[in-house]
Amino acid sequence: MALDLLLRQARRTEDPETLVDIAIADGRIVEIAQRISSDAPAKDVDGRLVIAGFVAHPRMCRRCSSLALPKA
Repeated sequence: MALDLLLRQARRTEDPETLVDIAIADGRIVEIAQRISSDAPAKDVDGRLVIAGFVAHPRMCRRCSSLALPKA
């Protein structure tokens, strides 16, 4: 399967201490792993929090918002 985009070094709410790569194909997440090998265009998100869309999850919890803030 050809990937459209690869997000590198993303943080997830499920395990905020572990950075992962997220593979996207046809507008959907198809793989999440600590290291994905691919020639697809990649964007290094530098440890930023990646969360589900707000259309499906309209309420953002306090834990999520604290992870999105830069560390002092």
